[in-house]
Amino acid sequence: MRFLHLNSHKVKFLIVFCLSIGFILSEAFYWSIIYNDQIGINIFFNIVACLLFGVMLTLIILPIAYAGWFMKNYPRSKVYNRLSINTLTSNGFRFDKINESTRFHFTEEILKGKVKGFTVILDSSGFRNLSIFLEAEPSRSIGENKIHEIENKLDFMKGALVYGGVSLTYKKDQILTNRTEVLIKNIEDTIRILIPYGVKPYDINTTAHS
Repeated sequence: MRFLHLNSHKVKFLIVFCLSIGFILSEAFYWSIIYNDQIGINIFFNIVACLLFGVMLTLIILPIAYAGWFMKNYPRSKVYNRLSINTLTSNGFRFDKINESTRFHFTEEILKGKVKGFTVILDSSGFRNLSIFLEAEPSRSIGENKIHEIENKLDFMKGALVYGGVSLTYKKDQILTNRTEVLIKNIEDTIRILIPYGVKPYDINTTAHS
């Protein structure tokens, strides 16, 4: 199962975390009773209660967390299945892991590549459309009129200049009608439109010094 392959260590962390929370809450309840001199509770019963509470918490939180992961990845996989992955990989795309360094979000895989120096991320927009994001630095000299001009030229890909880059949408009928080579050509055509306006590939070093 792909989920466990990507997230086995995070699942273990979640189980330990839930058991720890269960232990802390059960102990707090136990000592509050002892402090108030109400009833004595057998230590064995207290340990069992700690474990049961932790297990119950795990059985509630883990399915909810997995459902969130599944609802993002299932549509993505359906859209990816309509593309030729071999064509994409032969053109420099690969599956890249996201959320890998954090314990509080499950790791996902997303198609990412370079086209004419621009980092391009392919994701799904629901079950039907392919969402394409080009990481870019728009020139500061671009005014509102130029932005409208660019977006009009990118209408064939529903293009829009957004924070951090350029957003494109590839409709389901375009995916089904055109080969994946056409998708790559359309991305290249998009970049040819952007460059004369001073739009450059995103450079973290340049951004850090600006």
